Amino acid sequence: MFDFSLPGATREIMDGGQIVPVMSPDPSLGERYFNPLPAYRESYPLTQIVTKNDLFWGATSGTNQPYSIREGLPDPVVLAYTNSAPIYATFVIQGMTEALAEGGRRVRLAPLHQYQQFKFLVRRNGRPVWDGANPGDTAALQAAIEEGCHYRVVMEIEDGTILSLPVDIPMYFPQDNSLNITTHPGTLPAFFGDPQSLIDGLAAHNAGMLTAESAAAESAVVTVSLFPVFFSIRSDGTYYGVGEILSGEPKKWSQVRLYAY
Repeated sequence: MFDFSLPGATREIMDGGQIVPVMSPDPSLGERYFNPLPAYRESYPLTQIVTKNDLFWGATSGTNQPYSIREGLPDPVVLAYTNSAPIYATFVIQGMTEALAEGGRRVRLAPLHQYQQFKFLVRRNGRPVWDGANPGDTAALQAAIEEGCHYRVVMEIEDGTILSLPVDIPMYFPQDNSLNITTHPGTLPAFFGDPQSLIDGLAAHNAGMLTAESAAAESAVVTVSLFPVFFSIRSDGTYYGVGEILSGEPKKWSQVRLYAY
């Protein structure tokens, strides 16, 4: 099966679904890989997901460590997948400070047909424990904290962009029944926040990549600006992203939901 679509992606993400590509790399490309392998099947959960208008990009956690016996270990990489076009992306993991100082990122784009089989599935195993529509109802979150759960937060910001991100820690303050949710830090390519912009750019300059059906089709390396994804989300209706932290001026979120796993 080869299908990169995911109908109703925004609803699935808003409902706390975890998107997982399930795939088989084309074994004929094995000699191109740093660590060649025979044919195999894999699934790789996406940890940071950004969606707008039902199109999404999602990135893996950055713990993918290439290696080759007796040759070494290059830099860890992030793999990213989308339902917007039959392409995928890879880039080297960077710390927040380093990435912001550089201001851009080199990203390799490749035809998705480098996978012989591909599909997205959604794991719907999260339970809602806090909803910004009813911020004073914290009983489920308090129970989840006592159970030692881990979490994802889904936030819609003012321009309609929706982010589904792993939570570093949800801090509950009993004195005023409030909370502050901080996410894992990450620096993503800017096109995560506007998937259509990348499609339009490729259509204008490298349209063949959008229609490639050959595993051997050429990839492309582009330099793009960054979309930093570290947030401090408050139950009073405000959030601080990287820009807001630097300016000192918070913004208002449109909706937030916290899920426990």
